[in-house]
Amino acid sequence: MNRTGHIGFGLLTLGAFVYVAGTRYFEGHFWDITLAYLLLSVAPDVDIVLGLRHRGGTHTIAGAVIFGVLTSIALNHLWAISYITGFAVGFSATFLHILLDLTNYMGFRPFYPVSRRRLALRLVRSNNLAANTALLLSGAFAFYHAVHFHSIPLPGI
Repeated sequence: MNRTGHIGFGLLTLGAFVYVAGTRYFEGHFWDITLAYLLLSVAPDVDIVLGLRHRGGTHTIAGAVIFGVLTSIALNHLWAISYITGFAVGFSATFLHILLDLTNYMGFRPFYPVSRRRLALRLVRSNNLAANTALLLSGAFAFYHAVHFHSIPLPGI
């Protein structure tokens, strides 16, 4: 998917998490973690910016672990968020990016270096405007609903 689709999927998954679990895992940093999660939902595509092979190392489970570790350090340093929560934010955003990219036509190796097998479900093209827009709209709706209509006490809302 493109950036729009990944941000939409990030909103959708974060909205589902908030709806089910509430905000107790956000350690009083709901909006900080939300921002970090949405930025990380597109982070694996940094390979394009860096001129690396697209859907290479940043689109692997090992890459998701590295993103998780780096995120845990950054969030702990910035906002004193626990390392476990920071890791969960970085790993889950990256892992879900990888899962969404599996629906595309371009095969990649998500289990590298354990397996060299290329995977692609070939369900939708990554530049499909309807699919990316649907993800953004459904994600925005799910997130808005979880935050504003579920009985979740959030400061500043």
